[in-house]
Amino acid sequence: MNVVHLCRAVLAAAILVGMSLQPAGAADAVSFRLDWTLSGYHLPFYWAKDKGYYGAENLDVDIKEGAGSGKTVALMSGQQDDIGLADYMFMSVGVAKGMKLKGIFGEVQDGAWAVVSRADSPIKKPGDLVGHANSRTVRAKGPASAGGVAAARGLAGMYAAAISEVDGRPPLLKPDTVAEVGQVHSVGYDLVARGHRAFGLGFQATGEAWYLFLGAGAFGHAGAGGSQAFADPRSGLAYGYTRRRVAFPGGAAPENERLVKAVHSAALAS
Repeated sequence: MNVVHLCRAVLAAAILVGMSLQPAGAADAVSFRLDWTLSGYHLPFYWAKDKGYYGAENLDVDIKEGAGSGKTVALMSGQQDDIGLADYMFMSVGVAKGMKLKGIFGEVQDGAWAVVSRADSPIKKPGDLVGHANSRTVRAKGPASAGGVAAARGLAGMYAAAISEVDGRPPLLKPDTVAEVGQVHSVGYDLVARGHRAFGLGFQATGEAWYLFLGAGAFGHAGAGGSQAFADPRSGLAYGYTRRRVAFPGGAAPENERLVKAVHSAALAS
């Protein structure tokens, strides 16, 4: 299947108005994944299909709604879809990670990314954002969902104290509480984070949501900038990781997969 045919068919929709076109032979099946749920800028793709322009190029195009550019890029890389509409930024990040992807053309020429601030705000240019989130003024206000500040050692220490004896002090949580906290209470596709997530009581079910090799009972949470922390009661492992630079596009930084696996193996061997 020649992907150029789809591009040609979409572009042809603007000039072949009113023509009745029929495919010449058995059409090639094409899976086309959008970047998001149906929106106005997706109309040309559906319009071209309704007018028969894909069929004229011998293509049977199945247009599927998306769940974010990141998801579309992942599906393309996994060869679950033939063609995708995704933000070039996400695609370039995927290519940098080794994904076999190629951009063809840009449908939306102007990006929607922007930072908006009040006229009396100290944020006047992008450079003013550097260090702002970690400023004393911002931290003192305790912003929701990002008010906790800790080093990796502190995070690991907190989780260690939750499940085991530390410095002669008993665990903060009783065994039945640890079991309840790590029990999966909610699992499925997260419409906000745009990915598979699983939660216990107030924590992510880390073994289910991030690292399957940990197994059931592990609990913790990913944090801003690629940080990750959790406790695994079965192995007695408490893990904390923070970054000096923010990971993109967010959530636990990709290197956590290797680090967690190495630390977990070491904990089991000790």
